[in-house]
Amino acid sequence: MEPSLVAEVKRPTGRLIVFRFPQRFTLDDVGVFISDIKATLGGIVKDGQRCVACGDIRRTGILTPDVVDAIVNMLRADNPYIERTGVVVGNATFGLQ
Repeated sequence: MEPSLVAEVKRPTGRLIVFRFPQRFTLDDVGVFISDIKATLGGIVKDGQRCVACGDIRRTGILTPDVVDAIVNMLRADNPYIERTGVVVGNATFGLQ
């Protein structure tokens, strides 16, 4: 299976959101990812619930500071709508980031 070149965001059931980052994740990719997350999260919030998110970033390389800042800002803004988040990382260096 060939790795995806874009971030994937899915809502497989109920209030669960799953996401996967590609190997290379740029600031342009973050913009699309944030739009996808907000659209998916909006459906859950509309139902009066908070989401549970699970992410897979095992293939993702080290993120640039501007990408990290954009993701952190999104997480801060959406925090009231998220109950729990779990992320699978692929290497210790990324986990430290």
